[in-house]
Amino acid sequence: MNDNTSTLQSIPKRSWGIAAVTGAGAFMAMLDSTVANLAIESIREDFSSSLSIVQWVATGYLCALAVSLPASAWLGVRYGYGRLWASSLAVFVLASIFCAIAPDPSTLIVARLIQGLAGGLMVPAGQAVIGSTIDKRQLGRIFGTLGLVIALGPAIGPAVGGFLLDATSWRWLFWINVPIGLIALIAARGLVPRGVGDSNRVMDFKGFALLSIGLPLLLFGAFEIGLSGNSQTVIVALIFGTALVILFVFT
Repeated sequence: MNDNTSTLQSIPKRSWGIAAVTGAGAFMAMLDSTVANLAIESIREDFSSSLSIVQWVATGYLCALAVSLPASAWLGVRYGYGRLWASSLAVFVLASIFCAIAPDPSTLIVARLIQGLAGGLMVPAGQAVIGSTIDKRQLGRIFGTLGLVIALGPAIGPAVGGFLLDATSWRWLFWINVPIGLIALIAARGLVPRGVGDSNRVMDFKGFALLSIGLPLLLFGAFEIGLSGNSQTVIVALIFGTALVILFVFT
């Protein structure tokens, strides 16, 4: 048996456990990026609201996701990636509960924004936990398997959303996150290391401002162009979003 085969067969169960627990959070974040899209009309009818307001249930989540992504590296180094992952997963679960019980569109949109902010921190923090705790020779196999599972989130989101809408209510699109998230949090105790924080880590506020504004503008423009066409607002968002991202790259 050569060394490569030995390495492939010697991945500890604890490593797979860490990957599974952190991957569950990433799966939920990616699933929620698409699962609510099919429910927009049901939500609009339930609240007797307008499409221009209710569509922010989907758009707001994606924009919030993009806002928090640039901050994940700094927060992870400063407080420890394990702590960041667990905290963001807990917030994601709480936000899912508020989404499920939202009495009006405004509450639902705010809850979705919080959910998106937590998801944008949870996904990279979970990947950083895996990268810092698992043997580097095993990362390819771990991330390959995990990437396939996470990719299923947005792929099966429409199917899951359609099934739940037919069988129950749009509110169950968010309730399903609660048991998955709680199981992941319980399983993570004693399994996912908290990480070591560095209180001296200084944040790149200029770069964060450019990305946290540029990425949401790009996502907003890309999402809205399919709904409202080439409106002036969409074009301006795409232009400014692209300019800010390019400025970030070259500064």
